[in-house]
Amino acid sequence: MPPPSVPPPTYRTAVRNPHDVREEICRLWRENLHPALSPDERFRWLYVEAPHENSAVLALEVIQGEAAHVVGANGMVPRLFWLSGQEVRAAVSCDFAVDRVHRSLQPALMLLKAFLNEVNSRFHFVYGFPNGKAEAVLKRAGFVEVGRARRWVKVLRYAHYADRLERHEPSLASRLVKSNRFVATTCLKAFDALRIGAHRLRQTLLLRKHEVGTVAAPDQRWDELWL
Repeated sequence: MPPPSVPPPTYRTAVRNPHDVREEICRLWRENLHPALSPDERFRWLYVEAPHENSAVLALEVIQGEAAHVVGANGMVPRLFWLSGQEVRAAVSCDFAVDRVHRSLQPALMLLKAFLNEVNSRFHFVYGFPNGKAEAVLKRAGFVEVGRARRWVKVLRYAHYADRLERHEPSLASRLVKSNRFVATTCLKAFDALRIGAHRLRQTLLLRKHEVGTVAAPDQRWDELWL
């Protein structure tokens, strides 16, 4: 006798107050995105200490009987822009995540299309910086690529990255950290101390040659600097 067929899961989307689904959001980040900050720190940064009130997140829920469980989410972080002489409100599409067992095209598209409908009624425009895995489904949902962003950074403290290297994809650096965490962290701290000492020495030499000060407004010297 063949086993009974299992009906496909039913999904729905809903706008939620992030504080009401904090545990579910943090779990999604921890299990799917592996952010540099801890989930609790990232949540506080986005939804508690943000410069503009951020009181909505788009949730993807799977319905099981009479209960619904959050299995995906997309944040809509407000930003203010000065455009053509007036202030406009924008939203950043961020932290788009769907649990692996629900990561088929249909639930992800459902979440993104509901997200676009929601932000269209709240903001003047929306933008985001998707990773390579999410780029295709965002385009299919209606996002348009307007350009490529490139990130440039100067690392000031290397020891800080020891924790992140352990969570990284397999590489020589991550294997070295995992094999002996104490030695790796100690070496990185020593390297940081040497760099800080060298930087302070260069700074002292520069201050002997130059004077640092402030002015009330730009003057003729600014034009001479750029000529």
